[in-house]
Amino acid sequence: MIGELLAHLLIGYIYNHLSPVSPYFNQEERSIKKGFDINLYDFNTDELWIAEIKSGAVNKGQTSDEKKLGLIGEAKRDLKGRLNSSNAMLWRNALTGVRISLNESEKTEFIKSILSKNLAKAEKSEAMGVNHNVILISNIFNSLDDRISLESSMNLMKKIRGEKIFNKVMIFSIQKKAYLTIVDFLRQESSII
Repeated sequence: MIGELLAHLLIGYIYNHLSPVSPYFNQEERSIKKGFDINLYDFNTDELWIAEIKSGAVNKGQTSDEKKLGLIGEAKRDLKGRLNSSNAMLWRNALTGVRISLNESEKTEFIKSILSKNLAKAEKSEAMGVNHNVILISNIFNSLDDRISLESSMNLMKKIRGEKIFNKVMIFSIQKKAYLTIVDFLRQESSII
């Protein structure tokens, strides 16, 4: 949950042309929503981006870069499977998220039309193909003495792009010493309110 929260906060902050069009919480269960982790709309290009987030602490004998590569690989496999499945519920949840997250506008209707087309394909069990833009996000919890490297992320992104399983690919990695510092901060802030 902390990894998804960090991604929700940082993606829009760093890439101000990308705006989340999906809620963080599931309305019915008051937990993290089901389906795609984050759906984002690019106001510069009128494109929809689907993000998958994987988080974890570095294991003993593992480097931050090794953990990042594993998490990004897991995110890639999960999204590839979901985007090429006939699970219409994923697209229904995405549409519901847009309705909850955005005020009605021309852009909202455009986003809903993209999602509706994918829903129709899933309902007919049609192949989705490689027409999705994805952001593969890793949250690594480890000491900053062992930082993730930009070079390994760039190499991995080139490799994934070469596989041609997605339309466009971005990799976004976050490293924090420990998720508990974020939990403690949130608890402290909530007690002030």
